[in-house]
Amino acid sequence: MELELTKMVDFVRSIPMFTELSVSDQTALIKSSHFEFWFLAAHKCINPSLRVVVGVRDFHEAEIKGIVRKDFTENLFSVAKSLLALNLTWEEITVVRGIVVTFTDRCELEEPEKVERIQSRLISALRILAKRNKQDPDKRICKIVDRLTALRNMTELTHDIHKDILTWPLMKDYPLALDVLQGAS
Repeated sequence: MELELTKMVDFVRSIPMFTELSVSDQTALIKSSHFEFWFLAAHKCINPSLRVVVGVRDFHEAEIKGIVRKDFTENLFSVAKSLLALNLTWEEITVVRGIVVTFTDRCELEEPEKVERIQSRLISALRILAKRNKQDPDKRICKIVDRLTALRNMTELTHDIHKDILTWPLMKDYPLALDVLQGAS
């Protein structure tokens, strides 16, 4: 998880104007969006039909239910299926990951207007991608935002999971992950 968080920090620091935000705002945005940021790429590794997640370590649905709540597991496969149905390109995923990091409604920010300007540019980039891919930008963005709403609901379920993970003794060996999970719960 620490490696993924480090990659996320590197990614968000490459978003134009992100590093111009206060360190406090940058930190708050990263902590509040880490799950959605991860899931937008990870959904490509989830097979809802076979009920498996593949990657560095593979998991079947039964194994996942042994770690997290059943409702989270059901949401995992459901949201992944709906994202897969959008057939997002990697370019779209990249821009949408930037958009989810810049949602201003989920954390306290010193300068939300600066964050909104960054997000507005990212949404413009998503429009350009839709046009380039011969899609109606308004329809495409509406479909993506609808799925982001479902993903946001799933994020709310992660807060209870974080509380459980924070009690694991091995977490003391991962201070970055510990800090992010404490800040996101």
